Amino acid sequence: MGRRVKTPYIQINLGDRFLSLTDRGKKEILGSPLGYFGDNVFGRIPYQDFSVIYSENGRGPSNLIYLVAAYMIMIQENITVDTLMLRIDSDVAIQYALHTTSMSKQPISRRNLFYFLAGVENYQKATGINLYEQCYQKLTAQNVTVMGLDKPSKAGRIKKRMDSLMVSTSAARLGGTGIVYTVNQDAVKLYVA
Repeated sequence: MGRRVKTPYIQINLGDRFLSLTDRGKKEILGSPLGYFGDNVFGRIPYQDFSVIYSENGRGPSNLIYLVAAYMIMIQENITVDTLMLRIDSDVAIQYALHTTSMSKQPISRRNLFYFLAGVENYQKATGINLYEQCYQKLTAQNVTVMGLDKPSKAGRIKKRMDSLMVSTSAARLGGTGIVYTVNQDAVKLYVA
């Protein structure tokens, strides 16, 4: 058991909170949406695109991937910033999704998260470019390629299918980026299963 996505700068140590869980606890996390996020989405997040909000030379903070991932988790879990910050410090499932179970101090602070959210909003106002939407589009394009939905079927048509019932029931409680994320997440789950 453990992480399937390999990132070169994250090292698991003996004090890892995930490793100290019981087998049942590990299984619960691995089977949860947060476990799926940590194993399949975290390593593919195009977080470098967000570095443009920090300086002219495009260098962002060292914890930029965690800020982007935390925002995505906040949308996925439909929680507030306050709840997210509380859960980042205390919930092993969110720490697993962020790949921070081995860290003694979590790399995200409320202040950094608010600066990040404000920076993305200001960048969109100044340039008209929605960085969140670009991020989800890149993840969607990766999923389409992995699932083979960009290749024609035997009939010569590109396969496209969306469960309209799922979209209509979720659309009332999710924003645009939340819908895109949920559809992608469910599509990949169906493909992997």
